[in-house]
Amino acid sequence: MKPKVGIGITTYEDIRSPEFGYALYEALVATSPKLAPYRIDVIAERYEVSGPQDFVSCWCNERRLIVRPKYGVAPSYHAPFEFGADWRTKGVLSGSGNVFFGSRDPNDPSTLTIQHNYATRVNWKALFQRLVEVFKPAHGNLHVFTERELEIAGEGRFAFRAPITGEATFTQWKTKIGTWGGPDPWETTERRKYRFLPDLAWGNFLGVEFSGRFDRKALLETSSAPAELDRGILFHVTEKLSDVVDRHSLFEEERAKLRTVFAADFFRSE
Repeated sequence: MKPKVGIGITTYEDIRSPEFGYALYEALVATSPKLAPYRIDVIAERYEVSGPQDFVSCWCNERRLIVRPKYGVAPSYHAPFEFGADWRTKGVLSGSGNVFFGSRDPNDPSTLTIQHNYATRVNWKALFQRLVEVFKPAHGNLHVFTERELEIAGEGRFAFRAPITGEATFTQWKTKIGTWGGPDPWETTERRKYRFLPDLAWGNFLGVEFSGRFDRKALLETSSAPAELDRGILFHVTEKLSDVVDRHSLFEEERAKLRTVFAADFFRSE
C-alpha cells in the first residue's frame, strides 16, 4: 500500500459561493500544478476541467429529485438540492476530492475532503494551513495513511483510513447498550459543543467548538509549530509530516504526549 495523504475540513461557513471554489483551486495549483483537477463528477454527470473557471462552474450544483412511485402514477418533484463536486486528478499525485454542502441552516455543517498520493516534495502543510484560513473550520486534519494504520486497527485502536469529517464524529457517544447517541437535531447549541475526537492527526485545527476540552496553554507549549488563529488553534504533532511514514515511533511518542493535555474522555476508541 502506497502512502496517501488526506485533508478533512468540517465548517459552518456557507461555502457555496464560487469564491471558495476559486480559492481551493488556486491553493491546489499553487501547492503543485500536478494537483489540478482534470475531471468533475456531479451525480451521474461528468465534466472535463481545463482551468479554474471549469472547476468553479461545477462547485455548487442545483438539481431537483424526481420520485416516480410506480408506473402510471405522476412523478413528484422535490425541492431543489445542492450537490457539491467530486473531482479527480491523475499522474504521480493522482487523487480525488469532494465538497458536501449542508442545508441552508447556519448550524448545519459542510465538509471538504481531499486525498492524494503522498510525496515528500509537496508542501502539504502549507496547503492545509491555506485551507484552514479559507474555510474557517470547526475542525481540520492533515494526515498520511499508511500500512501501519491498518496494523493499529488490528490492535483495536482507531486508525486513519481517510480524513475525519462530519459533526457526528465529534458529538456522538456510545451508549451502555451499544448504540450511538448524540444531541437532538434541534439542539443547535449542544451540537456545536464538540466533545470527542477519534485521535490526533499529524496536523490539526481545533475551532471554538472544542472550547473547554483541552488545556490551551499546555497544547501551545507541547505541540509543534502551534498558531492561534481567529477561530481556534492550528498545531502539529511533530515537525515534519514525513515522520508519520519514516519515524513512526517518534510520531507515536509525541502524539501520546499531546493526548495528555485533553480531557480524559476526549479520545473515544470507536
